[in-house]
Amino acid sequence: MGDLKPPDEVVEEEPEWTRTEPFQRRAIDARDQLVSSVHPHQRIFRQWIRYKGVIPSADGPSAHLHALAFVTDSYFILTAARVHRLWRLPFEPEDVPFLQKEVRSQVQKVSECESLGSSVDEWVELQRLAMVASLDHTIYFHEPLRIKADDWMFAEMESPWAAHGRALVVQRIFSKDGTLLATCSQEGILRLKEDGAQNGSKL
Repeated sequence: MGDLKPPDEVVEEEPEWTRTEPFQRRAIDARDQLVSSVHPHQRIFRQWIRYKGVIPSADGPSAHLHALAFVTDSYFILTAARVHRLWRLPFEPEDVPFLQKEVRSQVQKVSECESLGSSVDEWVELQRLAMVASLDHTIYFHEPLRIKADDWMFAEMESPWAAHGRALVVQRIFSKDGTLLATCSQEGILRLKEDGAQNGSKL
């Protein structure tokens, strides 16, 4: 984790397409990890995550474990799309200029953070993700009694292998004080749009 600090309690506005999700994510700028000179399987994507709202203490530790499992299954396999620089947003890059100004700004921020470029001309050259589905998802809880899913946790994600339309992703989740709380692995199916750009990585 190094000297990375969790987000403030008053966090910035979430991208419009993620506001209905029951958790919050704050990505760490990954431009230094996603440059073309770094092999996709060596790239690491980092973010802060937490469940929205407060989990009642009366629900006990198991509620936090269930929440963490749900949170990780909601975004985890898309790590493969991130490290391979695939367009994964819920609209086509050609449509971005016609979106609301606020959404356009959010798209640009996400794209720059993940090294996807900063303009439509760059985005249309990216391969595009058509669908994704989980094949399995394993979580090893190392410190189950210390997991507080409604507090900020730090996640490190990578994809050590991707081929033949499948990908493996690995994740380590830490508490704010650096304690390793859980390790996750997931294999999934990723399909690219056939009419998308042919440049870049092939899954």
